Amino acid sequence: YDTVRVRKDGSAVDVAVSVSPIFDREGRIIGASATTLDVSARKAAERRAQESSQRFETIAEVIDDVFWMADGELTALDYVSPAFERIWGRSPEELYRDPNLFFEGVHSEDLDQVRQDLDVQGRREPFQHEFRVRRQDGSVRNVTQRGYPVFDASGGVTRWVGILQDISDRVSAAERIRDQAALLDVTTDIIIVIDNENAVRFWNRSAERTFGVKSEEVVSSDLLNLM
Repeated sequence: YDTVRVRKDGSAVDVAVSVSPIFDREGRIIGASATTLDVSARKAAERRAQESSQRFETIAEVIDDVFWMADGELTALDYVSPAFERIWGRSPEELYRDPNLFFEGVHSEDLDQVRQDLDVQGRREPFQHEFRVRRQDGSVRNVTQRGYPVFDASGGVTRWVGILQDISDRVSAAERIRDQAALLDVTTDIIIVIDNENAVRFWNRSAERTFGVKSEEVVSSDLLNLM
């Protein structure tokens, strides 16, 4: 058993005590012997590992991104952070019981590509992809996922770790910008947007027709050099 002993100087030391019976020739127990081993280094390493695990769990519980770990073939899930429930609408415990819930949540139009991306047989490079998640309530979330292989000493892939982020707000903002840009393109007015360094950031189709220069030729160029 493990216990703590106090040295003469008052300092504590972790020890492992082993007690063994002593038998006489007839097999009767006539005493016991005890050995004591200093296990301070092992106990210190265990405490550091426990503290590290607690810090990891604290971070995983509060961040919005989903952190996950799986085996080297991406067939068995070892860990998924609580943020999974905020995106999928299903708890991590449900996913542990039925890993297929991950694919059930993927939008049907994205499912084949996601399955293909997650087929990591023989893969040694990180992967990244974007897809949509359809929750049980019918709402759709846009996510991006990155996975990274973890290698052993011989170079084999022992597990995968990854991060999954909800980028719905970013996608919605990009769609609004595209819609606004489309409106600016249909107007007959010349619309040019520049930044504070006179670099062209937007050049609509009316500007293209008037000046005879395509948008891709002038974006990021100095407007003063074009006039």
